[in-house]
Amino acid sequence: MALRHRTRTARRRLEQAAGWPPRDVDDPLSGVEDEEVWAVLREEFDRLPDKYRVPLALCYLDGRTHAEVGRAVGLPRGSVAERIGRGLDRLRERRAARGVLP
Repeated sequence: MALRHRTRTARRRLEQAAGWPPRDVDDPLSGVEDEEVWAVLREEFDRLPDKYRVPLALCYLDGRTHAEVGRAVGLPRGSVAERIGRGLDRLRERRAARGVLP
């Protein structure tokens, strides 16, 4: 149960950071929409170049700070922040291109 909660929380953090639409937790169909939106986000996330995808994954899915990510990938914290920002911009652009509404 804790693992499911952690996974769900990580997904929501990445979705929110990438500007994907929030879902109504009281809506009984929300679970279906969650999986559909997550599938689209995951597909677009997987298409990102490694230089954007790795810092995003370490930060949003693993919950690491920019400094921790920088140490893990051998970049200064500022470069990590820049790559995360550019990666999120690309995800937002791709969301818009696919017609997933904000």
